[in-house]
Order: sequence, then structure tokens, then C-alpha cells
Amino acid sequence: MASAPASVPAAVSPAGWRLLSRPGCHLCDEFSDELLTAFPSLSSLLKWVDVDSRDDWRARFGRTIPVLLDPSQQAVCETFFDRAAVAAALARNRVVE
Repeated sequence: MASAPASVPAAVSPAGWRLLSRPGCHLCDEFSDELLTAFPSLSSLLKWVDVDSRDDWRARFGRTIPVLLDPSQQAVCETFFDRAAVAAALARNRVVE
């Protein structure tokens, strides 16, 4: 199972794909499994981040995790994996599958 590292970093670099989650979130684990199975190239680009590490993320996404953010920090999909939305975001960001 492709799940978040045991220690989710509080801060990551400004660029990159982020999966907002919480430690121990089974929906987040399922989401990441589906995401990385469908789009394996994201495995090297994706950072798992605790949604509670920033007040703005907690306020906006705290009840809808997991949330996939693209490099411009736009929500690609929330709560449920959306293959078409991720494919479109990858195309917009020129990530080749």
C-alpha cells in the first residue's frame, strides 16, 4: 500500500504536488493508492502534508481530506480520487505519464 510516510512533514517546498492528509487517515491511504496506481509518475513529485500544519489549509480543507493540490496550489480533487481531474491537471502542468 502506498501510504504517507510515518512522519508527515510540517512544511515542504513551495513547488510541487501535495496530498493534504492526516496521519492514520484510511481514506487518505486509499486515495494515494488509487492515485499512484493510475499515475505512477507522481510518486516522485508528490509530498504528503498534514492538513493541520497550516491554518489556511485546516480552515479550507480540514473536513474534506484527502485533497490533492497541484503545483499552483489549486485543488485537483477532494475526498475522492477523480482520475479525469488528475489527468487534466497533469496535462495542464505538463507532467508526462
